[in-house]
Amino acid sequence: MEKKYHVIVIYSKIFGNDILKFYEKSRVIELRKFINENFPFAQNMMFFSHQCRIVFLIGEGIDDFNETLDKIIQLLKEFYKQSCFLIGISSLHFIEDLNKAYKESILAVGYLNHNSSTLQIQRYDELGILSLFTDDKGKTNRYFTDNIIAQFIQPLIDYDKQNDTYLMTTLRMYLNNNFSQSKTSELLYIHVNTLRSRLSKIESLLNVKLKSSNDLLNVQLAIKLYEGEIFH
Repeated sequence: MEKKYHVIVIYSKIFGNDILKFYEKSRVIELRKFINENFPFAQNMMFFSHQCRIVFLIGEGIDDFNETLDKIIQLLKEFYKQSCFLIGISSLHFIEDLNKAYKESILAVGYLNHNSSTLQIQRYDELGILSLFTDDKGKTNRYFTDNIIAQFIQPLIDYDKQNDTYLMTTLRMYLNNNFSQSKTSELLYIHVNTLRSRLSKIESLLNVKLKSSNDLLNVQLAIKLYEGEIFH
């Protein structure tokens, strides 16, 4: 059976974007030796550099992918004596589609670089619908995301701040519990009638009907975009 692979792209500002400076700063040959000496399973993966980035190729079926990733990150931190790395991980692809996998990893790194100040690792698969609003460099369509959050999120945030309420929390909980009023009210420690009153207020502020599939899609998308730290 043909094997599939993850492409993992490692980027750091210390590498720079000039190819000559990259080889000077990244010390790729020394890094390869360091990894081979300190990671007994290194022979089960491929490692090279491309476009001023360090790239790992790891096949499916590895015993613990997350543990392997953690070990790679640990060795990078030890070798470079710093921890400022952005790491993009592709979905699994066959060997003939590795160019697509590399592009996915680059997009994931670009997303981190342009949109997040806290995350250091991004799996392409976990971008989900966010990948529809990013270009091939990971930059988001800010005009679209600004507008959809302003329409479907900001009114709740403003109202909560002005009135010391919890409408945003209520909406998240309601959506996360598959629109179950009983489960949501139980988790929020409020009466179900109080929940219904809050949901009615949410609909009024956002000018939506939560039973409308189109309105619900817009609200869920807005929350996803907002929680994706596009504005942070």
